[in-house]
Amino acid sequence: MKFVVLFSLASGAILDLVIGNKHAAELCLFRKLWQRLKAGTILLADRGFSDYGTLAELLATTLLDVKAYPRKMIEDLYLYRWRLELCLKDIKTTMGLETLRSKSPAMIEKEIYACLVAYNLIRWVIADVKREHSVPLERISFKGTVDPVRHFSLALAVAKSRTCRRKLYATLLQTLAEDLVPERPGRREPRALKRRQKPFPLLTKHRHCYREIPHRKK
Repeated sequence: MKFVVLFSLASGAILDLVIGNKHAAELCLFRKLWQRLKAGTILLADRGFSDYGTLAELLATTLLDVKAYPRKMIEDLYLYRWRLELCLKDIKTTMGLETLRSKSPAMIEKEIYACLVAYNLIRWVIADVKREHSVPLERISFKGTVDPVRHFSLALAVAKSRTCRRKLYATLLQTLAEDLVPERPGRREPRALKRRQKPFPLLTKHRHCYREIPHRKK
């Protein structure tokens, strides 16, 4: 399956998404999100969405005043788009959406939406940390937010009063504000597996089909 997501660049939260099967083109799915775009919205996308139809319908850019919108600012904005690639990584890896467990299309959609609701909840908490403690959004770890939220949610669920819940939530925000990611300018660490995988064949058929197959080393 495929799904195309419309993110908020300011917070990393998901504004909307469209789901399609593996044969659906991303450009076709993307066009279904155009109704969410309002006049004055700046849409930032990668080069995969630079087809003629998209550029003609949405315009490549109307920021043509070189004094108000210098070229360097637009280039930096496009580079800032990489944050959204990390948001996709948070959804697939940290939230566990890389492998779906449901069997039917209806349940798969429910699994996706439930995961994305939880993802937006974490982004909401991160935005609250930034607003309440004036810390840079980029230095608030997504994975480092998931674990404290999971632990604090147990206490928030049994809190006896609204005042108690507010104090617990304020403590949660303070905890996250004090545990920021170190500044790492120019960091470049390509993905790589630390441990070697075991040399077993992939299970591409039902388990009962493999019972009569001898080990390949024999």
